[in-house]
Amino acid sequence: MHRQAIERRKTLTPGKRWLTRQELKKLIAFLGAGVVNTAFGYFVFAASIWAGCTYQLAVGIATVAGVCFNFAVTGRLVFGEAKWSQFLKFIAVYLFIYYVNLLCLSTLLRFGLNVYLAYALITPPVALLTFLLQLKIVYRPPDDPS
Repeated sequence: MHRQAIERRKTLTPGKRWLTRQELKKLIAFLGAGVVNTAFGYFVFAASIWAGCTYQLAVGIATVAGVCFNFAVTGRLVFGEAKWSQFLKFIAVYLFIYYVNLLCLSTLLRFGLNVYLAYALITPPVALLTFLLQLKIVYRPPDDPS
């Protein structure tokens, strides 16, 4: 049996971590790369709002720019690969994330939050969701049963 699959099974027993050590290292690297990626994405979002875009369009622009930037940075620095064969899965994850962003942002705006603050507040949980989707869908080894 593949070593990674065995390690994953060990971590699913009660009282154990929900991520393997290797996945935890990738999460830490993802968070480091995420600082750069998030700053880039937030800059694009804020610049778009400043330029007069609606928040829906600004999220779209930031997402498209972020996908291109993130594919190279995250793929290579976190997961050790950025193959073109993975790009469509990467885009699919970000399309889903785009709609999650819109849903969360519109909800917070209904409560009267400022658009800049609302986007800043949803960024951490959405970033974690993005990592998990990339780990399990985009960069999952072919023989990984999860």
